[in-house]
Amino acid sequence: MWKPLASVLAPRFTVIAPDLPGIGDSSIPKTGIDTKTSAQRMHTAVRALGYSEVRVVGHDIGLMVAYACAAMYPQEVEKLVLMDAFLPGVDGWESIYNSPRIWHFRF
Repeated sequence: MWKPLASVLAPRFTVIAPDLPGIGDSSIPKTGIDTKTSAQRMHTAVRALGYSEVRVVGHDIGLMVAYACAAMYPQEVEKLVLMDAFLPGVDGWESIYNSPRIWHFRF
């Protein structure tokens, strides 16, 4: 889903759009499928590519990983965009998640 946007951004930015472990075409790891470990994996991958300051965009489940990444590495996240999901632990998320009007969160 990121390919059309990445092609628009690529002339001005370096775009890195990894699959989160266990999502997309990535295999499911035996351990560490939690948000914190996923954020650490993304951080390690970005650092291995030679980047130390990034702008992070998180959509849907990726929002939770992006937020964790920004919380864990605030000195390295220049900007953060969170879209189309809620953050567990932030007041009010459970009522949104459990609302029958927002049925797609239950997929």
